[in-house]
Amino acid sequence: MTARQIVDRVRDAFSSLSLFAQVMNGIHVVLTGGEPSLQVTDELICLLHKEGWFVQIETNGTRQLPAGIDWVTCSPKEGTALQLDNVDELKVVYDGKMDIAQYEGFRAQVFSLQPMDTGDPDANRLITEQTVLYCKEHPQWHLSLQTHKLIGIR
Repeated sequence: MTARQIVDRVRDAFSSLSLFAQVMNGIHVVLTGGEPSLQVTDELICLLHKEGWFVQIETNGTRQLPAGIDWVTCSPKEGTALQLDNVDELKVVYDGKMDIAQYEGFRAQVFSLQPMDTGDPDANRLITEQTVLYCKEHPQWHLSLQTHKLIGIR
């Protein structure tokens, strides 16, 4: 899709919201899925902003990003070389064992720790407990949960 087609599709999706919802919440567009930095362009960011929308990206941090993105969430994958070192939010998927200290010195406004979903309910429960404990012991980190999974929406 072209940048214009993407913006038109987003506008169509938001047109189903009530006027009240649009005014009260504004429109917050999140670029995610796969690795969005492979497709996002200056043109797309510009067109989204021309619509008056807040633009967020969730990236693995392995590529530089176009200027003008309103909120950058970096969710690095273990073993990858980060190209970003200053983001709005650092969100680490935690397996209960990894060394979180590797992210000391990383610049972010928000540090989020998300328990890894292994597909095994018993393992997930243990990892979630370890994640909560880590956040309690390191208050810089905030617990980030995938609520849709907790309430059974897939």
